[in-house]
Amino acid sequence: MDMDDPYSDLQAVFQIFQAGVIPGTSSEELAGRVFSALKRTLQPLSQSPLSAEGPDVDSACLCLTLIGKMIAGLSGNSLPQNARTFYRDVLKKVFTSADLMSELMSLYNCGDRLLSHLTAKCVSSFVIDDTCGDVDAVWTAACAETFGSSPPGCTLDTSLWSLTEVIKGILRGECANKPEILRKLLAGFEEVLTSLFFKMLLHDAFENSQVAENITDLDVTVSTFMDLLEALCAARPRYGVCSTVQRLMFLHSSVLLRLMDSCLGYFVKKRVLLLLKRTVVQRPGEDWALGDRHSALQEDEFLAGDMLVLADAVLQEVAAGWFRRVWVKPQPSFLGGNRQKFPEGEGKDVVMLRATSLILIKSLQIRTQHAGTEESERALHVQEYLLELLAFLQQRVAQFKGEPHSCSWILMVFAEQDDDMMEALKTLTSLYLFQRSTSSSGCDACSWGCNPHCHFILLLQSLCFDHTVLLDFLISTETCFLEYCVLYLKLLRDNWRDFSDSCCCIKNSGGILKTPHSVLFPDWWIMVARRSLRRKKGVRTLRDYLVEKLRKDSSDSLVSKVMSCLTELKTVLCRLHSRGLFPYNPTSLLKLIKAVEAKAAS
Repeated sequence: MDMDDPYSDLQAVFQIFQAGVIPGTSSEELAGRVFSALKRTLQPLSQSPLSAEGPDVDSACLCLTLIGKMIAGLSGNSLPQNARTFYRDVLKKVFTSADLMSELMSLYNCGDRLLSHLTAKCVSSFVIDDTCGDVDAVWTAACAETFGSSPPGCTLDTSLWSLTEVIKGILRGECANKPEILRKLLAGFEEVLTSLFFKMLLHDAFENSQVAENITDLDVTVSTFMDLLEALCAARPRYGVCSTVQRLMFLHSSVLLRLMDSCLGYFVKKRVLLLLKRTVVQRPGEDWALGDRHSALQEDEFLAGDMLVLADAVLQEVAAGWFRRVWVKPQPSFLGGNRQKFPEGEGKDVVMLRATSLILIKSLQIRTQHAGTEESERALHVQEYLLELLAFLQQRVAQFKGEPHSCSWILMVFAEQDDDMMEALKTLTSLYLFQRSTSSSGCDACSWGCNPHCHFILLLQSLCFDHTVLLDFLISTETCFLEYCVLYLKLLRDNWRDFSDSCCCIKNSGGILKTPHSVLFPDWWIMVARRSLRRKKGVRTLRDYLVEKLRKDSSDSLVSKVMSCLTELKTVLCRLHSRGLFPYNPTSLLKLIKAVEAKAAS
């Protein structure tokens, strides 16, 4: 053991660990060796953290990285079981020895963002690995104290990130008692996080002069806090865990909606809208690889009511002019790399447009599902709200201003994101059905951009009526296309005349597809072409394929092209199902397509 070089000593321990070998010492002796190395490295920093710099910081970062790798290695299957048990015991003894955890927590406040992040990553990994027992009391107390007293900045950001990471780690983990672990974890933060929610997000907070001087810190902290709120939200549908702090963003969603009118940066407002969008579509944490959603082990009796409160808040804010306060950049947002060049006025940040659109239409759907005796009034409101959305899009999407068909907005906004598009199509179809059930004015749905027949026709047109793309959607579990397809085909089966009228309307308006010579191919077309080219021979380029497809389809009527696409889809489904190659039983779907074919032939 090199007493003068603690990093070298830790590296030697790590090499033994990687080899999966249990050394000829007890876990107590090895823990003492690791603890001593860490103590000698971290003590100079913990005694004067705000001036941390130079070789001490570099050595601490290397030590924390090694410890973090050891903790991560314990969760894998690369080590024999006896070795995992031994080294887990070693690390538990290290972290509970004397005041090491307290010293580590003090580095959250070191002023060096790299060192504080590595410390938080190391500590959070240990807490996650150790949560099958009790949650670490020192870590809980230190984070709670920070939430209650620290202003926006590195220390608060690090503690928020640490708690978020622990929640995500528990959701990803394999412990059998996750609901109980989550309840114990959140119990220690109920009061301080509730206070922090209002202190940080109420509009009055932005008038504070001290906050105004540190608006960059506030932007980062609010964005980090949104991550925590999303993690809290993700725990509800997966494990039925519902605490007071998890209900905050539902019961006080107007606080989040009004941040659009604050001095926060654009990227923060975008993060807020993405949180609200993922909440209303019930996909919180979708980017975090948390695994499949489980059925709630204990029913969350408040979720349906909380979703309704959120939906009502959205509708109230929209009625009060919320769309006028949502600013959308005229160019897409990028995180570096090459940027596509857009003609003047033709760019748009479609991420923001998709988020605002889904927040509204999903809120409308939630509200209509709870409609009581005022159905007629509610149905009228559906139209009014969607007209507000169309006006919002016409102001912010230059290409939409001259578009003769209002229903085309859905492809302009959602064409680059399959899952959001299918969610929007399914939701708008349900809103249309609700409108028809409460009013006779469903036939004018084109005027408010909500004709599901037009949406389906335009969707197939954007796919060049390629049935293989529909097959991909049906097989994939990444979208709700199957639910949408069944819902729409039932409508088509019972309302053939409306479908025919919609085909005529689109044909007379010129549709939404432009010739390949008038615009650059968007990503959506390229994606469709690539899917189709897997099955085509003799086509040299994407452009060749699209030009050939458009030329072939131009002479056919829309009705015949839609029916041809559905018939080809039916044929492939029948063949795959007969060979046992389709992932589920498509019998109901096949019956619907056959019923539609019968309507077309009559």
